[in-house]
Amino acid sequence: MKSFILTSKRLWIDFWTPAVHPTGLAIVRIIVFIGAFVLVDSISFDSSLHQEQYWAPISFYQLFPAHFLTADLLLWLRPFCQILLICAALGFVFPISGPSSALLFLILAGYKFNFGKVHHPYQMLAMSVLILGFSPAHSRLSLDNFFKMTKKKPPWKYGFPLRLIMFHVAFVMTLNGVLKLWHSGWKWVFSDNLAMHLFYLPVIPETTLLLLEKAPFIFIIFAGCTVLIESLSFLAFWNFYSAFFFFLSWSLFHMGVHFVMGGHTDFFTQILSYSAFPLFFVYRISENKNRPTN
Repeated sequence: MKSFILTSKRLWIDFWTPAVHPTGLAIVRIIVFIGAFVLVDSISFDSSLHQEQYWAPISFYQLFPAHFLTADLLLWLRPFCQILLICAALGFVFPISGPSSALLFLILAGYKFNFGKVHHPYQMLAMSVLILGFSPAHSRLSLDNFFKMTKKKPPWKYGFPLRLIMFHVAFVMTLNGVLKLWHSGWKWVFSDNLAMHLFYLPVIPETTLLLLEKAPFIFIIFAGCTVLIESLSFLAFWNFYSAFFFFLSWSLFHMGVHFVMGGHTDFFTQILSYSAFPLFFVYRISENKNRPTN
């Protein structure tokens, strides 16, 4: 029994503290923070669309005083957030720009979901920005490193943030697939559920409309592939090949959704978080020394 407990403890520590070269974490930092910069630039803070009388704060937004987070205030904060995001992407004074840009990004990216409709297109990117913002992601490929402003850390401290991002992505994707089957069973795949959802879109792309009329079975195949890929997402932890396979599958899934829904989705930002999977295995170090033992 004692041997089992010790082995389980060792496996648990090994999972969360893999040794990774700092370059891998740095590349993910650049990808994610540049993506966050582009997203913040595209978000609308139109006071005519986000009227104060409809303000229904969720999550940490409930901590702010009533009528404090206005569209005008966020418009004023946006350029500061963008400057900090670029500094973080470049790895410039990252101990300051990383956390501050991550927190500002959370506020800006989630603002429009406090008016009665809660959606989740940015949650993976927001979580990745938050994890990276408080990590030593500036140890390579950064201005801080160029000016000798960084300290060498144990390899597991570069692997832990990547593992957190990977776990978050795999958990969310797997849960999506399991919940589809849990609530609807195989009817979610073999019924006309997906086709009817597309049919009632405000604007249906011509190609999608043609497929609905001539080849509706395509959407049964699409629904089956969606559930299969999502439910098996935890296999992305296996090795580089499985990680790359799921990186491509998840990315193509969002491209396909965007194609058939005609732009009625904004989940492309999630692909940025998926990049952590292949990069993790590319830059993983075989020997994992100096890991925590408790």
